[in-house]
Amino acid sequence: MTHNTTKSMGSRDPARGLTRLPGPARRRQIIQAALPLFAEKGFDATTTKEIAQAARVSEAIIFRHFQSKEALYGVIVGVISARPPMDQWLTELAVYAEQRDDVRLFGSFATRVLEYHLRDPLFLRLRLYSALEHHPLARRFGEKQTKPAHEFLRQYIVRRQREGAFSDCDPDTTVRAFVGMLMYQLLVTKLFEFDTCQVSDESVVENFTKLLLDGLRLCRP
Repeated sequence: MTHNTTKSMGSRDPARGLTRLPGPARRRQIIQAALPLFAEKGFDATTTKEIAQAARVSEAIIFRHFQSKEALYGVIVGVISARPPMDQWLTELAVYAEQRDDVRLFGSFATRVLEYHLRDPLFLRLRLYSALEHHPLARRFGEKQTKPAHEFLRQYIVRRQREGAFSDCDPDTTVRAFVGMLMYQLLVTKLFEFDTCQVSDESVVENFTKLLLDGLRLCRP
């Protein structure tokens, strides 16, 4: 007696030469194929035909799982936006905040930012393209990642100012300056691939943190 079984990895469709995958697996396959294309070319320049070719499926299959290219891009933005474990990072920073450990707080934040972008370089490119194209989904990056981190650091600076440890500078500008140093480092070394300094990430974190804290402390009236 012969039994027809379906393997977990999918079955073949001889007529079309395609592997039939379960819905969730097919969606993941399409997302994995589309992500580097969106990161390299942006939303506008990436076509569903290119995505289909990269995923080795037909365009019809893409639209079977995603209502539109916009919907596919939205899912990818959501996935990428959730990748940096911001809640975990802020929990770690909260411990240093309670200890008033300025060096470890800002140093740890800087380390996490650099380490994440080293592991997932597509994140930076995708975020920049989303902003440059004024895509409405670009705000999701800021809401999920930038805003919580900025607010945490801002509140810590305000607390230390009230305690007399930091100078009376604008906390929002200070946070932007610190994050700006990190982003410039990433742009130069990872996006433009033009690194004239040739310094380690550990040295970058140490120097950026020292610059920030020396300025906050030495400028006290």
